[in-house]
Amino acid sequence: MKEENLISIDQLIKSAKKEGVGFGKSDPYNRLRYYTKISLLPHMERRLGKGGKLEAFYPKDALPKLIKIEGLKEKGLSNEDILKELKKEEISFKSYLASKINTKNLVIAASSLFLLIIVLHQRGVITLGKENDQKLLNPDDVTKGLNVVDSGTNVLKGGKNKTFVRSTKVTELSQIEVAFKDSYEPAQNFWIETRIPQEGFILSLDNQISQEASFSWWVLEN
Repeated sequence: MKEENLISIDQLIKSAKKEGVGFGKSDPYNRLRYYTKISLLPHMERRLGKGGKLEAFYPKDALPKLIKIEGLKEKGLSNEDILKELKKEEISFKSYLASKINTKNLVIAASSLFLLIIVLHQRGVITLGKENDQKLLNPDDVTKGLNVVDSGTNVLKGGKNKTFVRSTKVTELSQIEVAFKDSYEPAQNFWIETRIPQEGFILSLDNQISQEASFSWWVLEN
């Protein structure tokens, strides 16, 4: 696996704590090793880290999976039940992708295309009309004709490249759209890293932003 798709165990623990994972009274390292042993988390890889020291690395998608695991544990689910939930989510996601490929719902396709154009315009990939400068988006314009089940505005703090957005309307199949109101330089791309049913979603960027930036988000009905 490519190094850019990996996260060190130290960074995984640090990032998880930032997202609210408490780890209880147990040692975080031992807990991660236990989760790996019982197949809740993917297997680690050992590679040379900074200073030539041998370190343990996980795939980057271990972070959202860890957040989900801890959330399910707080709800009282057993390890066996959590494993079933994770497998069910994986199957549902694959089924969702297959249904998206074969969908004939032109309304959803048109809505997705419209939002894609908005996002590409915001990132400077395409230009609408004769505008040369980035304009603030009007949320009312973005959501016209769409079946929005939840929406809001959040702030991503400077020096961060991801944030958790709370929404009880989110499912593992939710279509989520995001539009920044402020500059998010030097980052160039952003995406929905994971969806946590009835809790929210994690928005990630490809770089830490230099200053605080607000963004609007919409959860659309499939």
